[in-house]
Amino acid sequence: MNIKLSTSIITTILLAACQTTAPNIGATEASKQKSTPPKASIQPDLSSKLENTKHKVWKEASYKGIRSELKEGEIIIFKNVEAKKSSDGGYYYLGDIYSEDNQKLFDKKYGLSDVGVVKSKRQSIDKNINPDTINSTRGLKYHGVVTLNNGFSETYWKSTAGGSPKSTPVRDYRNKYSDTHKVAETVDNGLRLHCLNGSVHLAFSGDIFAAQGETTTVSIYYPYSKGKDYSTKAVGHNSIWLTIDKYIERILIEEDAIKLVAYSNINGNFIENTSYNNGLAEAYSRVKSNCAL
Repeated sequence: MNIKLSTSIITTILLAACQTTAPNIGATEASKQKSTPPKASIQPDLSSKLENTKHKVWKEASYKGIRSELKEGEIIIFKNVEAKKSSDGGYYYLGDIYSEDNQKLFDKKYGLSDVGVVKSKRQSIDKNINPDTINSTRGLKYHGVVTLNNGFSETYWKSTAGGSPKSTPVRDYRNKYSDTHKVAETVDNGLRLHCLNGSVHLAFSGDIFAAQGETTTVSIYYPYSKGKDYSTKAVGHNSIWLTIDKYIERILIEEDAIKLVAYSNINGNFIENTSYNNGLAEAYSRVKSNCAL
């Protein structure tokens, strides 16, 4: 899939900050509540509940340093779990990783996200779609839930409508020692959604990996899949832009996560992004709904 779009337009959109527009006067109460960032909560110590729990591995989302020791879709057991106190007053968890046949896989403890576990008590997944929210044609809306772990929340999304509907990934940060709490801070290299010429596009960026305008290969995965490859041109030296088709749309709405890897076909460098579906389904649906107007 070759994307023939103006590089200057795309670059401008990628760098533009999301703007807040006036609220929808006719919105329902549920829709109005989404006009402000969700309140962050801090989980209690869950180490005893996580002890000896079994989880399925999504190898593509695991930490690169241990990925070779894992098998796609295998079941691991989380043992000897330790709760580590974080700066927000909450906890994060490390434990020994065992295979289902009771073999210890690593000589040090890791977190569940390190071994590519999508669904755990720490990861927020919210695929709910509120019709009033997605049909709102004005104003800033927030999508997903906010649970603080180790000082910051999982990524959730905010969206705007109006003439240029778009959605931006955001996070909360809290430090109990300095008594600071930053709300809905933009995630610079996160997955973004934009409306352009009547179609919804996704964009993500990373380190410099390709030449300006170079044709790259983008592989798109969802948990436990082999993925699908697309061909598109690099925007600048570190960004990718793709039109959302039916394959990508289904992932954004139905799956727990999406992973994108963009490869330079010349030098072999790459950038990647893994986004969990914590409000992403609703954010995409709102951008699409307003893009069709």
